[in-house]
Amino acid sequence: MENNAITAMQSGSNAGSFIHTFQGQGSTIDVHCGVSLFIDQANNRAAVVLTEKPGNPGRSVMNAVEKIASEIFNKHLCNLANNIPPGRVAWIEHYEKGLPASKPTFDRVLMGHAYNAGRVGFYAPD
Repeated sequence: MENNAITAMQSGSNAGSFIHTFQGQGSTIDVHCGVSLFIDQANNRAAVVLTEKPGNPGRSVMNAVEKIASEIFNKHLCNLANNIPPGRVAWIEHYEKGLPASKPTFDRVLMGHAYNAGRVGFYAPD
């Protein structure tokens, strides 16, 4: 699906870019990251780019990716309009230049998923 993620980003519609705010596990600090959604409804798939933002006061995207993915999926991708299956979403972690590397990075994040009480939760595979 890695090449499919790139295709979805190129051919799919950009459903939106926004800042996602959440609380890190065991913390009351609001954490934020950038989110760009690319939805390819014709092929029933999506790509989601999670961007670490400068000045983020809490957990990084890398350390909270399962929580972020679960929240983004349940709020934006698992609804009547989009209804993208969890296994058809490519999750991409993005760090802008200087955070922490000297050039921007894009890395595919592989995760499993499970259903619980009508919601989808993502987890790091074994």
